[in-house]
Amino acid sequence: MKGKLYMLPVNLSEADLQWAIPENVLKQTIGLKVFIVENIRTARRFLKKADRTIDIDQL
Repeated sequence: MKGKLYMLPVNLSEADLQWAIPENVLKQTIGLKVFIVENIRTARRFLKKADRTIDIDQL
């Protein structure tokens, strides 16, 4: 089975994601279900900013 690896930039500032990360990247991020992250707290914050409806506990 072939897979894809997406390397996602994470916004480290408090600015809106729409100004820092392109819309197509945010859309792709919302569709992903498995994440490998360096810092779980930063990743969780980023995902919540990207999509408020996301259930992080289900990832």
